Amino acid sequence: MTTTLRLNDVITKNPHCCKENDSILQAAKLMKEQNVGVLPVVDNNQKPCGIVTDRDIVLRCIGEGHDYNQCKMKDVLSKNVQKIYEDQTVDEALDIMKKNQLRRLVCVDRNDKLCGVLSLCDLAQKLNDNNLLGDLVRNIHLQKGTQRT
Repeated sequence: MTTTLRLNDVITKNPHCCKENDSILQAAKLMKEQNVGVLPVVDNNQKPCGIVTDRDIVLRCIGEGHDYNQCKMKDVLSKNVQKIYEDQTVDEALDIMKKNQLRRLVCVDRNDKLCGVLSLCDLAQKLNDNNLLGDLVRNIHLQKGTQRT
């Protein structure tokens, strides 16, 4: 496809993350401070157990009428997290993103501990292939419709 570039060279390393029992308000403040739209959710061993986007907070907490002061990460997170190893290639990541219509992948080391996040933005900044990125975005949106992750 494009490159044998390893994900470790492309991912956002050591992303800010939360625990399942952290409050939504705490997560939203962290997202604002760090200018991010996604937070991996990890267990006590730093292993990913979910992911929360700013959209998840709005739709699953506020949009459903829950009190954001009482809502926890575990109430809104997506549990079926697609993980990829940091030593895999960008091509492998692109295949997974296309196949599963994902905008982001959680990157783990070989001990399954969180080490990064791969986003469309990371790919746009590191790859110089607009056709490839356009194809990926079209694939995600056309097959997925209005549902997002």
